[in-house]
Amino acid sequence: MAATGVGGGVSTGAGAAGVWGAGKDSAVLFDGVDDNVQVPSTALNLQSQVTISAWINPTKIEDSINGMIIMTVGKWFNNNHNSYTDFNINASGQMISHIDPGPNTAASGYARILSDPGFVKTNEWAWVTYVIDLPAKQERFFKNGQLVSTKPPPAGKAWADAFIDMVSTRVVIGSEEDVVSHHYTGSMDELRLEKGMRTPAWIAAQYRAMTAAGYVKVEAE
Repeated sequence: MAATGVGGGVSTGAGAAGVWGAGKDSAVLFDGVDDNVQVPSTALNLQSQVTISAWINPTKIEDSINGMIIMTVGKWFNNNHNSYTDFNINASGQMISHIDPGPNTAASGYARILSDPGFVKTNEWAWVTYVIDLPAKQERFFKNGQLVSTKPPPAGKAWADAFIDMVSTRVVIGSEEDVVSHHYTGSMDELRLEKGMRTPAWIAAQYRAMTAAGYVKVEAE
């Protein structure tokens, strides 16, 4: 399992860290109860655009509006929902982001952005990619290298042109940032968090590089 641009130590937190096993390469298996992986300090300085991607194979998906979490970036503090962003999937097969970029105000009106339904399935490996462009007020969702949805934030919800610093200071994989809810169930591999936006052409080429025999691997744009 790898994360691009993520530094600092990794700790297991209160729960287990997940079980290494067979998968795309050597995937991590999360039990959906208390497994999580924490990166306490990243210093990413995400600014206004971000790309995350991961190979996922959920064995069970939480049936709720929030679904279950692949990764949370940032940390709740001072009763402030605008301090973190998370990347989820739900039982309708939708990819979801809670985008809480700031400013530093009390919790209210954060943006929940959902892809079209039916793209994520249980017991199926998929490479999912989320591309957030705050200035353009847009998120793009990709599955297996192909664009599946482009969505704006819901009308009237909190938004900003850049993430606040708090969103760059902590990463939790497989759980909500408080590590007590929305636990991921299934396998995950090659998680990647990057400052900036990968283009559709790069994402398509990267998927081919990971899946097509003899294809040259793409690592930089």
